[in-house]
Amino acid sequence: MVEPFNISSDDSILWITEWMKKDPQLVAGFTTKYGGDSSKDYESLNLGLHVGDKPSTVIQNRHIISEKLRFPLKSWILTEQCHGNQVLIVGEKDKGRGAFDSRDALQLADGMLTDTPGVLCVTMYADCVPLFFLDSTTKTVAVVHAGWKGSVKEIAKQTVKQFTDHSSKIEDLQVVIGPCICKDCYEVDESVIKYIDEKYSDAYVEKGNKYLLDLKRLNELILHDAGITSDQIQQTTYCTFEDSMFYSHRRDNQHTGRMIGFIGYRMKE
Repeated sequence: MVEPFNISSDDSILWITEWMKKDPQLVAGFTTKYGGDSSKDYESLNLGLHVGDKPSTVIQNRHIISEKLRFPLKSWILTEQCHGNQVLIVGEKDKGRGAFDSRDALQLADGMLTDTPGVLCVTMYADCVPLFFLDSTTKTVAVVHAGWKGSVKEIAKQTVKQFTDHSSKIEDLQVVIGPCICKDCYEVDESVIKYIDEKYSDAYVEKGNKYLLDLKRLNELILHDAGITSDQIQQTTYCTFEDSMFYSHRRDNQHTGRMIGFIGYRMKE
């Protein structure tokens, strides 16, 4: 497996460099918890306004990242993630939603798709799966938050449908499955497993009266079922639970910050 992410020199961002090298206007990646101003449980680059951190510090952290991305905060778009499977098509009119105030975020959605340059789609994580989508032919992109609930509701498949409904050809799509809690660290019980379609049973193994669930594999299988081939999918080797450069909801006993996954095309300078 070739790792799709390259870490920045200051350790604050994992870049999807293979995609970005092909188009200098494209920005895509995932943040770590390094390089910000937050303290205590949120040390240091917490980007979530909803977790109890000081709002002014979170906004400052977002400005730090916006400068590194060369993508102004007023052009970010965020959703109020609800662990569902709705993927919104966003554009110019949505710029700034959720960027400065979580109450202004787009409601009841866990993913965004856009073909509008100058828009940055942003989703938040602390163990759930970030899914990045790119159609370089139409310059359409998407980022999706897939926890176990969104995964079993097949948000990955819903995203593929949004692309094809939006004029993309399925063979033109590329997908990166980003950092999340790995299969060895994600123990669940029957109350979770019962929601997984039997055709995806390869995504978990039984361990006593519990199960180890591989969220990356589950989303990979769902993508295959949607018509995406293995050649179109890249997966990270990073685990948010095991690697201390990430926030982890499970490892940190829920008292933790949030990373972001982001993707968008800059306006030409």
